[in-house]
Amino acid sequence: MKFIIIGAGEVGISLAERLQDGDHDVSIIEKVETKLVNFPAHLDVQTVVGDGCNPSILKNAGIDSADYIVSVTDNDAVNIATCQIAKFLNPKAKRISRLRTIDLKNSDIADSDIRNLFDLVINPDQAGASHIAKLYKARGAKNLIYCADKRLAIIGLTIKEDSAVAGKKLSTIREENTKTPLILLSLIRDGKVIIPRGTDKVKEGDLAYVISYPQNKKDIFTLAGHTLEKSKTAIVWGGTSIGDSIAKEIAKTGSNVKLILPEELATHEKLDELNNILVLVGAGTDKNLLIEENIGEIDAFVAATTYEEDNILASLLAKNLGAKQTFALVHKRSYLPIIKDIGVDITFSAQEAAASEIFQFIHSDTVNAEFSLKDCDANCYEVPVEKNEKLVDKKIKDLNLPSGIIIAGIINDTEIKLPTGDDILNTDDRILIFVSKKSAIKLKTTLNIDLEFLEH
Repeated sequence: MKFIIIGAGEVGISLAERLQDGDHDVSIIEKVETKLVNFPAHLDVQTVVGDGCNPSILKNAGIDSADYIVSVTDNDAVNIATCQIAKFLNPKAKRISRLRTIDLKNSDIADSDIRNLFDLVINPDQAGASHIAKLYKARGAKNLIYCADKRLAIIGLTIKEDSAVAGKKLSTIREENTKTPLILLSLIRDGKVIIPRGTDKVKEGDLAYVISYPQNKKDIFTLAGHTLEKSKTAIVWGGTSIGDSIAKEIAKTGSNVKLILPEELATHEKLDELNNILVLVGAGTDKNLLIEENIGEIDAFVAATTYEEDNILASLLAKNLGAKQTFALVHKRSYLPIIKDIGVDITFSAQEAAASEIFQFIHSDTVNAEFSLKDCDANCYEVPVEKNEKLVDKKIKDLNLPSGIIIAGIINDTEIKLPTGDDILNTDDRILIFVSKKSAIKLKTTLNIDLEFLEH
């Protein structure tokens, strides 16, 4: 498919990376030429310097043959205008817009008019807040993704020393835990991704990605040496729109939430907007403030200011003072390997969350769902079996799947199951496939699935 992305910021680059893995034709339009000069060298995409609202620039980028126009600049008005102009130039192309500050929900604006202009509107702050709220409710999880209409859950957990599975082979874990069906998708050990086989051992300190049924979450946590407890308290250091959004999302869970703001932002209007959230004036790096607010008894501390370094420092301080889990808003990818080693529990990026939602939407027409597992350098695809001769009426164990490709679920109208090697695939089934990026090229020869199956 042909994609035109307007805006070479974090959202645009993250989306371009994911699309490149699918061997799509991608063009990026960016008004600020210096952003393209410093463009990531590993991205093999067309770059066009100019204004995405300019029809001639869109023409140069290939809008006539584009399947998607994705406008994700930092300017909401530009994104709206770009989608409108793109509609004039290529009505068939789907249009996705990032809107952060402009809210189109208005009694004078019909929903049908909005749907006529945009196929998807994405708010990075809301996407990031929803992701954090999900992890907040599953304290201890490094990642949590629901798939197959939320009937399966992929959980990332660090294996603790007292874990029941530490030091055991994968085959032994399966034999000993027949009442807790699961499939181990990958292990991350010392920064390296391992796609485990039956003879591989799980070790203390591994980050394990497991797929199971949502109702088995508690048992999965127990196997990894964790206790799944309901979080009830949180302190958010904000002063940003995403900080406000995170505090509101966590408050929806019924939790006691405190939001730290600088004095100039703690206005009466802000207090009214935040409703049942207690506002504290100060900074998340103020040790005395955190101690006064009993940080040692807090379930989650979230640092979501505009300054990444401050977010990291505040999260480390909160962790050292006893906060059970810490989150830091970090966009610079160069920081991520360091942060994991120094003690921040979870880093997050609103832009990454937005890119994930856009990515899933893009592939929703021909793939039921697609999820990126960046830690594992892998994706999960939910794909119909239909008339694929390499799949229909075949036992999974007879597919001779190479390392890096795992059939992690079988879904149809009547049931969903974690498969065994003896399960037979039928035409009305959909399969959830875990695919490491290194093995994606093997999909075509092994299962007759090409990443270009996403073509319309």
